[in-house]
Amino acid sequence: MRSPTRFPQSSAQMKRRMSAPKFVGLAYRTHSWGCPRPSDFAILVMYAQDDIHLQLTGDLDSDGVDALGDCVETALAKHPRQLVLDLSGLGSIDRCGVDSLADVRQRSDAVGVHLVLDSPNPGVRDAIAAADGSGKFSIR
Repeated sequence: MRSPTRFPQSSAQMKRRMSAPKFVGLAYRTHSWGCPRPSDFAILVMYAQDDIHLQLTGDLDSDGVDALGDCVETALAKHPRQLVLDLSGLGSIDRCGVDSLADVRQRSDAVGVHLVLDSPNPGVRDAIAAADGSGKFSIR
């Protein structure tokens, strides 16, 4: 029987292997870090040709605006033709959430990306309309 052929490993591979965490013992696997504030908000990112769709679910309030801002920043860095925020799964939105959407609109306008708010429920649509007196949001 032949022994398997072994290839020499580079020093970078060896360092990576030695520095990788070892999952030894139950105590390590169950270690967790505390979340600052739990949130009922999630974002699903979908790429469709030259467009990026962000499906928002849960409640867009002060707990979720940072996540939305980070996600939008990453999406705009890809220079899509348009950014679609699917609001059909959004349960509610507060003033912080509406302000966050206004910030998203300003950021997308600054880089020349068309922003579309898609399928908001009546409560979310009313909250956006109340804050957006100028009608700058494109809602479909």
